[in-house]
Amino acid sequence: MNVYVTATDWKTHGDRLRRLREVVFVEEQGVSREEEWDGLDDDAQHFIALDSAGQAIGTARLLDHGQIGRMAVLKSHRGAGIGMRLLAAAIDAAKARGMESVHLHAQVHAIPFYRKAGFDPVGEEFIEAGIPHTEMRLLLPVEFTGSQDQRSLEIVNPEPTGTLPDHAPRLVTFDTESAGRQALLRILGNARRELVIASPALDRVMFGTPEAVDIVSTFVRRAAIPKVRVLIEDARSIAGTGHPLLQLAQRLPSKITLRRQPPDVPEGTPASYVVADDEGLWVMPDRDKPIGFANTHDRVEARRLLEVFNRLFDRAVEEPELRQLSL
Repeated sequence: MNVYVTATDWKTHGDRLRRLREVVFVEEQGVSREEEWDGLDDDAQHFIALDSAGQAIGTARLLDHGQIGRMAVLKSHRGAGIGMRLLAAAIDAAKARGMESVHLHAQVHAIPFYRKAGFDPVGEEFIEAGIPHTEMRLLLPVEFTGSQDQRSLEIVNPEPTGTLPDHAPRLVTFDTESAGRQALLRILGNARRELVIASPALDRVMFGTPEAVDIVSTFVRRAAIPKVRVLIEDARSIAGTGHPLLQLAQRLPSKITLRRQPPDVPEGTPASYVVADDEGLWVMPDRDKPIGFANTHDRVEARRLLEVFNRLFDRAVEEPELRQLSL
């Protein structure tokens, strides 16, 4: 089962997260609605776990003072490591925000789960929402962020991208080709240093549009040290269609590295995905269905996919015949 954990906010996906928490906390655990809906969700950073069909199956939130809470996974999906991935996403988000520690109120039966993630109990047991809890805390390492002069890759679009307008949610899901293309263009257009693209057939309706090719072309021509890496199944079969992105790779072989991915792709890896820098991602789990999601700011999932891509790319076979192909 493919599961994707990504950051979101209440304005974008509050309805879906509300329904999920109603099922887990209110209906299953008997928590009152007055206690569950504490008025803190609007300002919290939320995390959502999606299955391959884009259905919400888990959630968590991080408050500004470092408290992780509202960890919930649908009963039908428990025992698959989803909760630990949600917790890891919240911890990494806290690190990225410079927090020195995070804490949570753990239900007593879940203390061993949080211990595995490095949390330690603090204080005495107490009752919250009618359920025994214990406060637990995790100290976070201080991350070092080098200056721009210390980075090896040029920023193509140096203007800050941390704040998005209200009409542009960070996380979007799609279930049509048109919506998938729009989500892809947004992620491609946000790249400043690096683009990685994995698509077995380099789906032409997504990656072969003039808009997509123009964005990639602009990126590689403007950057002093552009880094675009592409994994496909077979360049020769794709070239037979006159794919515009392959034509661009042929014209700019020193800036776009294209390789044939190895056959032993890890189970659970989406069929097609894009990672822009180390925080933006576009994911389409099934190569035959235009269903997926995109997130402009999710370092946790982006880095996880980037690690998978790097392992595959290191073992991938270059396509030297690309230069001789009649594109």
